[in-house]
Amino acid sequence: MKSINLKICDINNAENSEDIKRVLGTSEGIENIVIDDETGIAEILYAPELITVDDMKRTIYEIGYRAD
Repeated sequence: MKSINLKICDINNAENSEDIKRVLGTSEGIENIVIDDETGIAEILYAPELITVDDMKRTIYEIGYRAD
């Protein structure tokens, strides 16, 4: 397992964070997601052999947010 921090733009409340957790959390290889609503920083624990950072960013983009 690896951990990465991604800055997710346009998060402005807990509902936005829950949307991201719900959708990204269903991806194979995602073990855990913690998002700070105030900073927009998502700490993601994942299996790099099952999902890439680009895959995560693409999933986040597809639901209307941007991850850097």
